[in-house]
Amino acid sequence: MKFGYFYEMQGASDRSDNVLYQEHLDQFRLADELGYDCLWLAELHFQRAYSVLPAPLLLAAAASQVTKRIRLGMGISVLPINQPLRLAEELATLDILSNGRVDWGIGRGHPMTGIYDHFNIDIDQSKALFREHLDIIRLAWTEEEFSFKGKFNTIDSVKVVPKPVQKPTLPTFVSAFSPDTFDLAGEYGFNLFLPAQVMPLEQLKQA
Repeated sequence: MKFGYFYEMQGASDRSDNVLYQEHLDQFRLADELGYDCLWLAELHFQRAYSVLPAPLLLAAAASQVTKRIRLGMGISVLPINQPLRLAEELATLDILSNGRVDWGIGRGHPMTGIYDHFNIDIDQSKALFREHLDIIRLAWTEEEFSFKGKFNTIDSVKVVPKPVQKPTLPTFVSAFSPDTFDLAGEYGFNLFLPAQVMPLEQLKQA
């Protein structure tokens, strides 16, 4: 059994954002020293009372420099709202900075924060965007040069650098709450990311 932490970085009203971030870096350093296996960082936007963690890759990059062995997980990257080539570059850079310690959680996020409205993304297109962005990122990591033509993206002969330390791609965990997402995880051979508070055991058995 492995033990880790999952962070949403709730925006405590009695402490500044700067203090919260420094406190979390101190916690990451201590968790590494105590032998915890992993820490997972959420991606949440536009709701300070709930979270001040919109850029988990930046925080993970900082964490990579104050830790030595603990794995750094994205829990999760919201694929439909992220530009896939840019995200591929940043995740690969993080894997290099951490010497191959990145676990990549992916999903469509929670609409309660208005992320689709504020990023001007049609939520009805989120499943198709998710799959298309996922395919582009995997190509970016595994192909020296590639082209892509999809419903939302057209890419002509791009060479994405750097590549991740971990081959062929980062260990990937898909946040799954619906039958079609479970099917997708099986199709790609992904691990499952199932927060127990929203996916209790009885519901998981039915899935």
